[in-house]
Amino acid sequence: MNNVIKNLCRKTGLLLLWMFFVALFSFLFFFVAPATSKNISTQDFDSLSALPLRLSIPSQGISVSIENPVEQNIAVLDQALTRGAVRYPHSPLLGEDGNMLIFGHTSHLPVVYNQNYKAFNGINHLKTGAQIIISSQTHVYEYSVKRVSLSKVEDSYIDFSEKDIDLTLVTCNSLGDKNDRYIVEGVLIKVYPKN
Repeated sequence: MNNVIKNLCRKTGLLLLWMFFVALFSFLFFFVAPATSKNISTQDFDSLSALPLRLSIPSQGISVSIENPVEQNIAVLDQALTRGAVRYPHSPLLGEDGNMLIFGHTSHLPVVYNQNYKAFNGINHLKTGAQIIISSQTHVYEYSVKRVSLSKVEDSYIDFSEKDIDLTLVTCNSLGDKNDRYIVEGVLIKVYPKN
């Protein structure tokens, strides 16, 4: 009986995961503003100081690595999501002007074998002023939550050149409609060197 439950959870999880990817990539390819920064790779830098490497949200117990793929190919983004949260390839880097977009999974399944499928669990519960910390190789960037909203994919638009928002986190509403997205917007409040 236990194996039957595990197989059912695994099959249900794969179906939900497939639905999430279809909706997420529809959102990213059709409702994200045009790129303002070039497609980068780590070879373009003398150091990795501008690449976001880790995201933490202390109030929700979230701590996840950030992948930085260099292309928008669905298979590449799909694979990156299995390793953590993902910075959208053409959104600004740390220290650049504009709105950096990071997306990740949310799952409320009872059994999740890859914990990165729960990377953004709880971001829908963030309150205004909550702290989001993003680390590069050399610096720590602290953000404050400005607003949290629930939006339909077709009603969402992320503007990378936004002047009032420095960070946007996006995840699906895995308990709601497959086209629902939780969107967390934050502003940069402090930058300091890593210890």
